[in-house]
Amino acid sequence: MVLIDHLSVNEFKFNETLGVCTCPSGNYAMAIKAMHDKAQDWLDTATNGKLYQRQLWFMLEKHLLPRVGYSISSNTHPHSRH
Repeated sequence: MVLIDHLSVNEFKFNETLGVCTCPSGNYAMAIKAMHDKAQDWLDTATNGKLYQRQLWFMLEKHLLPRVGYSISSNTHPHSRH
């Protein structure tokens, strides 16, 4: 038997398979903070190394965007309120 965690609607849950923080109430502040932290870690790594512009573009395209791209599109789209 598998136990299911029951969370408040205002608590977010990090989805391991998609890399997205979701919250049923639509409060995506934690998701945006997680994306910001990932982007800041990437930026720190990129600026500490002596990389050429071509290498930075490669890192951006192959390393950063796959980590935050889906989260950006799934958490920042406008929601319709009915």
